[in-house]
Amino acid sequence: GSAMMHPLLEDRLKSLNTEERFCLRRLEGRLSIEPEPFISAHACECREVRLLRWLNTELYNVDSTFRKLHEHVTWWLDYGMDDFREEDELDENGVMYVCGEDERGAPTIVARPCMHNVKTKQESILSARRCVYTVQRCIERMPPGHERITIVYDAKDVGIRQLDLVFCKELIPVLTNQFPGRLARVLVINTHWSVRNCWSIVSPLLHPDTRERVVFCQRGTSEALSILTGHPYLLHALQVQQALRQKGAAAAARLPLPPRSPYVPRWREAMNVGEITPSLRCPTPHNCLQEERLATTIDTCSSIP
Repeated sequence: GSAMMHPLLEDRLKSLNTEERFCLRRLEGRLSIEPEPFISAHACECREVRLLRWLNTELYNVDSTFRKLHEHVTWWLDYGMDDFREEDELDENGVMYVCGEDERGAPTIVARPCMHNVKTKQESILSARRCVYTVQRCIERMPPGHERITIVYDAKDVGIRQLDLVFCKELIPVLTNQFPGRLARVLVINTHWSVRNCWSIVSPLLHPDTRERVVFCQRGTSEALSILTGHPYLLHALQVQQALRQKGAAAAARLPLPPRSPYVPRWREAMNVGEITPSLRCPTPHNCLQEERLATTIDTCSSIP
């Protein structure tokens, strides 16, 4: 049967002007002559949505986008993104984890820097790598029509010992350069004076677009809840604050964290892959047979008249 157009692609194409459409066609022309080597991440996203995401970040500079796409493949392979195991994804005991959804139904990440207690440079790098993999696993949970992640950043109990520049310099450039157009916003809760000090050190490492997406919830957790209604982690943070006031620190510490969201690779719904070929039904995209056939199959989902 004929493949349906990807929901994000339809919206994106409607919003393009003539020049931007021309840039997309030029980029596709360049890639038909010098195609990107196939990586498993390509299976998780409609090809033209992916190209437009990179084009948009590069301000529709075709040469720059072409170069970045090839560099991304090299990075993916060098970084060993397909060598991570499922247990490398961080859970509620880690420094960040996938928990809850935003107001539109996309998965959200909770960052808890108070859990970052490393002793060596090697541990800092390993922690940053597991964060990168956790972000990728969040992307794979995205339902149709979504591509950006909201992060709830809980600054509770964060001190200067969590300001790990090795960790920051390992993580921030990777998220900025290898996951363009993926951040919706960062909602910072439980802010205090030491967070502002840390922010003054970390913010210069961030891309201006990323900096603008960081929202300090001055009115506290209730302000964040007005944006993410019913979010399990924000409700937990409110319970902790109430317990601290009424029963003390020991009672607050006993409150269980909301667990990590189950891993459901909803990119398959977005890609409509279930109806394309049964060979794509694999446990995770990292275990997929990396065949060029897969790439061409998936491209059919986004064919434009």
